[in-house]
Amino acid sequence: MTQNYLNLSKLSYDLKNLFIKEKGIEFHDFQIILSETKELKKEKKIFNCHRAILASRSHYFKGLFRSKMQEYESGKVEFNDISPKIMEQILLFIYTGNIIISQENALELLIYSHKFLIPDEGLFYHLEEFILQNTTPQTAVQILNLALQFNLKSLYQLLFNYVINNFQEILENNTYLDLKGNEWKIILQRDDLIVQKESDLLNAFLKWIDSNDLQNSEYSDSQFEYSDKEYQYFQKLGVFPKNINQEMTEYYQLKKNITEKKEEKYLNLKMQLNQLKQKKIQQKSRIFKRRLSAFRKSSIIEKNKEFIQYLKEWINDTNFFNSMKIVFSGKKDGFSSHTFHEKCDNKGKTLVLIKTKDQYIFGGFSEVGWTKDMSKVSKKKDRYWYIKDDNSFLFTLSNPKNYPPKKFKVRENQESAICYEVFYGPVFGQLYADLRVNFPFKIARTNYFGDSYHLPEGFIPKSKEAKEFFTGTDISEIEEIELFCKKKD
Repeated sequence: MTQNYLNLSKLSYDLKNLFIKEKGIEFHDFQIILSETKELKKEKKIFNCHRAILASRSHYFKGLFRSKMQEYESGKVEFNDISPKIMEQILLFIYTGNIIISQENALELLIYSHKFLIPDEGLFYHLEEFILQNTTPQTAVQILNLALQFNLKSLYQLLFNYVINNFQEILENNTYLDLKGNEWKIILQRDDLIVQKESDLLNAFLKWIDSNDLQNSEYSDSQFEYSDKEYQYFQKLGVFPKNINQEMTEYYQLKKNITEKKEEKYLNLKMQLNQLKQKKIQQKSRIFKRRLSAFRKSSIIEKNKEFIQYLKEWINDTNFFNSMKIVFSGKKDGFSSHTFHEKCDNKGKTLVLIKTKDQYIFGGFSEVGWTKDMSKVSKKKDRYWYIKDDNSFLFTLSNPKNYPPKKFKVRENQESAICYEVFYGPVFGQLYADLRVNFPFKIARTNYFGDSYHLPEGFIPKSKEAKEFFTGTDISEIEEIELFCKKKD
């Protein structure tokens, strides 16, 4: 019989004493010297260290000692660009595995952890997460530039995404003026960039150009074919930003190359084209409104064209889709299983939409619908009627992980695509179901998602991830439920 005893805290404590206390000095064999610098306002500082520990915890020092360079022979190395407080924290981490991170030191710790090639991805991760959590729209661009300067690629990507997601706030505090030219190029190409007004983006870009000395940069005016500074820069970048109205770029193209008369003719023509375009939009809108008729009274879909289009494609029955109506609403009719069966039984094709208190939207579709008609029931057990439906599916429209809208078909040869039970609402799958609505408590359960229906790729049946896929939990409180069936002829 064997037993393992591990006391990492005592080991860390002893190594810390070896580094800090005077009694450790007699064993040291290497010195790290921080030279005096007026820029950093620091005096000369000496750290007594141990080569074996430095080499085992830092690839930088391991390479230094293996190379047998002058520092190896002299037993000391000197730095002039690092403060004593940061160096001490780095060395404490090398000796003990512990480090104190604060808003004042996090970025420097990350920079010098990379410089000394400390092989600890966990340290880098925690430092990056700490920096990101404490980043604000006022500091984001400054940190982004430092990440670029010190080649902190992972942090740079995190900060760049932060800038994209918070660009409106960055525009408001003028820190965008410190962005680099290449960053502007990428920003203007991003589809996910959101600003309140497209003109805000253009004005900010022009202000950035004016605030930078482009005559002495790679974007010098003399390198451009045209004289308009702002348009030249777009040309140099080789891109017209997707967020800026196309009319603006057309205007710049015309500005220097057509006469006032031609410009007036162009504007008149454009006005006519806009009128024609508006007429087409109105025609399309009328057509789409007819298609939206079933969802006009829906408090869940709320005329979301994208969601409606997904549902139309998934159901793939234009006749049903254009003629269906809401036959049951929890808010209007009451969250009652009795009312549900009274209004929805024997209706055939049925679409179920559910919106949770957390505003996630999901549901299911059955081509057969809920019924006790034995010609459509595949099996009956006690008070449960199981119905086979090869065309039924579950779906998500919005979810906590921001997965795109997707449907999940019933598994092949599944005898229980849906279940009829008088005391429950809609049930997809068996009684312990992929999706079950319990009306008295206004809850939807998904604790067996994957049993009767296909899961998202890579998910495991009955796993925590599968159970919580739709709403982040397997028991969700329902805000509203709506069922759509075909109108009576």
